[in-house]
Amino acid sequence: MGALLLAVCLLALATIQQSASTAFAGKNGKIAFYANGLHDDDAEIYMMNPRGARPEQLTNNTVQDYDPSWSSDGSRVAFWRPRANTNEIFVKNVTDGRLAKLTRSNDSWSDTSPSWSSNGEKIATVCDNLADGRREVCVMNADGSGRKRLTTNSLHEGMVVWSPDGSNIAFDT
Repeated sequence: MGALLLAVCLLALATIQQSASTAFAGKNGKIAFYANGLHDDDAEIYMMNPRGARPEQLTNNTVQDYDPSWSSDGSRVAFWRPRANTNEIFVKNVTDGRLAKLTRSNDSWSDTSPSWSSNGEKIATVCDNLADGRREVCVMNADGSGRKRLTTNSLHEGMVVWSPDGSNIAFDT
Protein backbone atom coordinates (compact mmCIF):
# COMPACT_ATOMS: atom_id res chain seq x y z
CA MET A 1 0.00 0.00 0.00
CA GLY A 2 2.84 2.40 0.90
CA ALA A 3 4.57 1.83 -2.45
CA LEU A 4 1.30 2.40 -4.30
CA LEU A 5 0.70 5.65 -2.41
CA LEU A 6 4.24 6.81 -3.17
CA ALA A 7 3.78 5.99 -6.86
CA VAL A 8 0.51 7.94 -6.97
CA CYS A 9 2.15 10.96 -5.31
CA LEU A 10 5.03 10.85 -7.78
CA LEU A 11 2.57 10.65 -10.67
CA ALA A 12 0.71 13.69 -9.35
CA LEU A 13 3.93 15.62 -8.92
CA ALA A 14 5.00 14.84 -12.45
CA THR A 15 1.82 16.47 -13.73
CA ILE A 16 2.35 19.63 -11.67
CA GLN A 17 6.17 19.86 -11.75
CA GLN A 18 7.49 19.87 -8.19
CA SER A 19 6.48 19.62 -4.54
CA ALA A 20 8.14 19.77 -1.17
CA SER A 21 5.45 18.94 1.37
CA THR A 22 2.64 16.42 1.51
CA ALA A 23 -0.11 15.87 4.09
CA PHE A 24 -1.44 12.35 3.89
CA ALA A 25 -5.09 11.55 3.70
CA GLY A 26 -7.38 13.18 6.17
CA LYS A 27 -10.69 11.62 7.08
CA ASN A 28 -11.92 12.52 3.58
CA GLY A 29 -9.26 10.20 2.11
CA LYS A 30 -7.48 12.93 0.13
CA ILE A 31 -3.80 13.80 0.04
CA ALA A 32 -2.93 17.50 0.25
CA PHE A 33 0.33 18.88 -1.10
CA TYR A 34 1.86 22.05 -2.46
CA ALA A 35 3.54 22.30 -5.80
CA ASN A 36 4.90 24.96 -8.10
CA GLY A 37 2.82 25.67 -11.14
CA LEU A 38 4.35 27.04 -14.31
CA HIS A 39 6.48 29.56 -12.39
CA ASP A 40 8.77 28.93 -9.40
CA ASP A 41 7.16 31.81 -7.49
CA ASP A 42 3.64 30.35 -7.68
CA ALA A 43 3.35 27.45 -5.19
CA GLU A 44 -0.26 26.39 -4.66
CA ILE A 45 -2.10 23.83 -2.51
CA TYR A 46 -3.63 20.80 -4.24
CA MET A 47 -5.54 17.73 -3.10
CA MET A 48 -6.07 14.39 -4.75
CA ASN A 49 -7.38 10.89 -4.24
CA PRO A 50 -4.60 8.46 -3.26
CA ARG A 51 -5.66 6.14 -6.08
CA GLY A 52 -4.41 8.54 -8.72
CA ALA A 53 -7.16 10.94 -9.74
CA ARG A 54 -6.09 14.23 -11.27
CA PRO A 55 -5.11 16.75 -8.54
CA GLU A 56 -7.66 19.43 -7.61
CA GLN A 57 -6.22 22.90 -7.02
CA LEU A 58 -7.33 24.39 -3.68
CA THR A 59 -5.54 27.74 -3.85
CA ASN A 60 -5.00 29.97 -6.86
CA ASN A 61 -3.31 33.32 -6.28
CA THR A 62 -0.15 35.25 -7.05
CA VAL A 63 1.66 34.34 -3.82
CA GLN A 64 3.06 31.04 -2.55
CA ASP A 65 1.14 28.65 -0.30
CA TYR A 66 3.07 26.00 1.67
CA ASP A 67 2.89 23.01 4.05
CA PRO A 68 -0.76 21.88 4.03
CA SER A 69 -2.13 20.07 7.08
CA TRP A 70 -5.54 18.35 7.22
CA SER A 71 -7.98 18.91 10.07
CA SER A 72 -8.95 15.66 11.78
CA ASP A 73 -12.40 15.63 10.14
CA GLY A 74 -10.93 16.17 6.66
CA SER A 75 -12.96 19.33 5.99
CA ARG A 76 -10.20 21.95 6.29
CA VAL A 77 -6.59 22.42 5.25
CA ALA A 78 -4.27 24.76 7.16
CA PHE A 79 -1.23 26.19 5.36
CA TRP A 80 1.10 29.18 5.50
CA ARG A 81 1.62 32.02 3.08
CA PRO A 82 4.39 34.67 2.97
CA ARG A 83 3.06 38.22 3.34
CA ALA A 84 5.18 41.40 3.25
CA ASN A 85 7.80 40.85 6.00
CA THR A 86 6.04 37.97 7.73
CA ASN A 87 4.29 34.64 7.19
CA GLU A 88 0.67 33.95 8.03
CA ILE A 89 -1.48 30.88 8.66
CA PHE A 90 -4.63 30.35 6.57
CA VAL A 91 -7.34 27.68 6.66
CA LYS A 92 -9.27 26.62 3.57
CA ASN A 93 -12.61 24.84 3.98
CA VAL A 94 -12.59 22.26 1.17
CA THR A 95 -16.37 21.80 1.30
CA ASP A 96 -17.53 25.37 0.75
CA GLY A 97 -14.26 26.99 -0.41
CA ARG A 98 -14.12 29.61 2.38
CA LEU A 99 -10.65 30.91 3.24
CA ALA A 100 -9.83 32.29 6.71
CA LYS A 101 -6.66 34.09 7.77
CA LEU A 102 -5.78 33.02 11.33
CA THR A 103 -2.74 35.19 12.07
CA ARG A 104 -2.20 38.92 11.64
CA SER A 105 0.62 40.55 9.66
CA ASN A 106 0.90 43.37 12.21
CA ASP A 107 1.80 40.78 14.84
CA SER A 108 5.37 40.55 16.14
CA TRP A 109 5.45 36.85 15.18
CA SER A 110 5.68 35.07 11.84
CA ASP A 111 4.14 31.58 11.56
CA THR A 112 4.88 28.56 9.35
CA SER A 113 4.38 24.78 9.30
CA PRO A 114 0.85 24.41 10.76
CA SER A 115 -0.21 21.10 12.31
CA TRP A 116 -3.75 20.26 13.47
CA SER A 117 -4.41 18.57 16.80
CA SER A 118 -6.21 15.23 16.57
CA ASN A 119 -9.46 16.71 17.91
CA GLY A 120 -9.33 19.62 15.42
CA GLU A 121 -9.49 22.25 18.16
CA LYS A 122 -5.87 23.52 18.02
CA ILE A 123 -3.17 24.29 15.47
CA ALA A 124 0.53 24.23 16.36
CA THR A 125 2.98 26.29 14.30
CA VAL A 126 6.63 27.21 14.10
CA CYS A 127 6.61 30.87 15.10
CA ASP A 128 9.47 33.26 14.45
CA ASN A 129 9.91 36.20 16.80
CA LEU A 130 10.46 39.10 14.40
CA ALA A 131 12.26 41.17 17.06
CA ASP A 132 15.01 38.71 17.98
CA GLY A 133 14.84 36.04 15.25
CA ARG A 134 14.10 33.12 17.61
CA ARG A 135 12.06 30.22 16.22
CA GLU A 136 9.68 28.71 18.75
CA VAL A 137 6.65 26.43 18.89
CA CYS A 138 3.29 28.20 19.23
CA VAL A 139 -0.25 26.88 19.51
CA MET A 140 -3.59 28.57 18.82
CA ASN A 141 -7.26 27.67 18.70
CA ALA A 142 -8.51 26.49 15.30
CA ASP A 143 -10.04 29.95 14.70
CA GLY A 144 -6.71 31.72 15.38
CA SER A 145 -7.61 32.96 18.87
CA GLY A 146 -5.76 32.17 22.09
CA ARG A 147 -2.31 32.06 20.49
CA LYS A 148 0.55 31.29 22.88
CA ARG A 149 4.20 30.36 22.67
CA LEU A 150 5.07 26.93 24.11
CA THR A 151 8.88 27.01 23.94
CA THR A 152 11.38 29.67 25.01
CA ASN A 153 14.92 28.59 24.27
CA SER A 154 17.90 29.32 22.07
CA LEU A 155 17.17 26.42 19.70
CA HIS A 156 15.58 27.01 16.30
CA GLU A 157 12.51 24.81 16.14
CA GLY A 158 11.49 23.38 12.78
CA MET A 159 8.48 21.35 11.68
CA VAL A 160 5.85 20.53 14.32
CA VAL A 161 3.44 17.58 14.59
CA TRP A 162 0.90 16.56 17.23
CA SER A 163 0.95 13.13 18.84
CA PRO A 164 -2.05 10.97 17.83
CA ASP A 165 -3.77 11.51 21.19
CA GLY A 166 -3.12 15.30 21.13
CA SER A 167 -1.20 15.31 24.42
CA ASN A 168 2.25 16.21 22.96
CA ILE A 169 3.79 18.17 20.12
CA ALA A 170 6.97 16.89 18.49
CA PHE A 171 9.31 19.30 16.71
CA ASP A 172 12.74 19.28 15.18
CA THR A 173 15.54 21.71 15.93
